[in-house]
Amino acid sequence: MEVLGQSKRTMFGMVVVIFLVIGYMTLGAVAYLTREWVKLQLAISIPLTVFLTYYWFALESPRWLLANGRTEEARKVIDRAAKVNGVEIPEKVYELMNDNVQYSTGEENGSVEKAQRVYTLLDLVRTRNMRRNTLIVSFSWFVMTAAYYGLCLGSAELPGDPYLNFVLSSCSEIVAILVAWATMDRWGRKPPVIASLVLAGISCGATAGVPKDLWVVSTALAMVGRFGVSVAFDILPLYSAEIFPTVVRNMGIGAVSMLARAGGILAPFVTLLGKHWAPLPLVIFGIMCFLDGVAILAMPETLGVPLPDTLEEAENLGSTVVQTYDTVLNDPMQEKTEVMDRITSV
Repeated sequence: MEVLGQSKRTMFGMVVVIFLVIGYMTLGAVAYLTREWVKLQLAISIPLTVFLTYYWFALESPRWLLANGRTEEARKVIDRAAKVNGVEIPEKVYELMNDNVQYSTGEENGSVEKAQRVYTLLDLVRTRNMRRNTLIVSFSWFVMTAAYYGLCLGSAELPGDPYLNFVLSSCSEIVAILVAWATMDRWGRKPPVIASLVLAGISCGATAGVPKDLWVVSTALAMVGRFGVSVAFDILPLYSAEIFPTVVRNMGIGAVSMLARAGGILAPFVTLLGKHWAPLPLVIFGIMCFLDGVAILAMPETLGVPLPDTLEEAENLGSTVVQTYDTVLNDPMQEKTEVMDRITSV
């Protein structure tokens, strides 16, 4: 996402989740053909070795290089991208790039050590707004993964062939992607996420009041809940990447992904609670989703907002605080943003 222009973020985020759904459908087909878990694990694990080749072929993010003051390396990556795309970058762009990198890193004032700073996980929670955003995003990934996979596990309990049910339920994810795609650029990131989580929370929680003989109603409510979670699940990765600044974006996404795995581990144990009271797992997932939707109210909107590159930019994301003296006079951050977007969307 760091190598894309502002207008391409939503499309890129949705294309990623489309391939995720294709992976789900492929998993169902492969599981149907193998039937043995050892062979299934080998079939889905061995192809991953192809990604080892990315070390030699994948390019470093020029936005990350610029945010860390490594202008020469960034220029090489940009020149290579320009050559592949058949475009020519004006020398003026590189001059602006150097000037803005010097401004943001403090090199023009002699504080070169700032450009060489090593960032750690503590930077995710060092300041008030960053700490709030990091905690909410972490909670969201945990809840979303637990609810998503918990509801996915329920598809195997539906009448009929479990393999076919899994593939068909995966196909239904395409509808959620289309809804997410249609709403993100129209209303922003926050409203669709909050609405879908509240919908999921209410739908799953409502199953507690449905009599046992009306299992069709319970199943329908569970499917609506899964749809809501799926929409939020499709938007959250892109939204999270837009919240974390470039200098710690890798660490931020890695940290919340780790917590998401914890939610995935918890999901099957929550579903086992259905042995004591059938609606209990759905009620638990519903409460978690509803609380998550309320928590996201405190997050900033990122639609149309340039990607934050520094901790300072991330701290002020969505802020209406009066601009500083330097910003009012020269607006260097706006110029820096325009340069970043121009050279990273070659």
